[in-house]
Amino acid sequence: MKKVSRLSTWLIALSLASLCLVAGNWQLHKGLRLTDKNRTITAFEKSSPIENPTRIDINQTWQRFELSGEFTNKYELLRDQYLNGQFGFHVLQTFKSKTLGDISIDRGWVAAGKDA
Repeated sequence: MKKVSRLSTWLIALSLASLCLVAGNWQLHKGLRLTDKNRTITAFEKSSPIENPTRIDINQTWQRFELSGEFTNKYELLRDQYLNGQFGFHVLQTFKSKTLGDISIDRGWVAAGKDA
């Protein structure tokens, strides 16, 4: 009976050790992917912006550019947006660009009031 108990204790201990190794490996790779993503973002932040582009590559996630134009009075609210566990709205405003035409710019997030 003691041999069975001792064997089951060893099996449980080895199973837990294996689980810890798998979880640690997963966390390591997750951290490496995040570090790589942060390096990419930092490189794009340091790059020179494209001035008044005639088109924007929507397949490229990170781009810097400067536009000339003006904001219009058109607003649009994106409802049911959560930020840090709070309910609210993203505010989109139309920007009339000299080279791209009308585009929507995310002007930020606003917390919802009591009767949102």
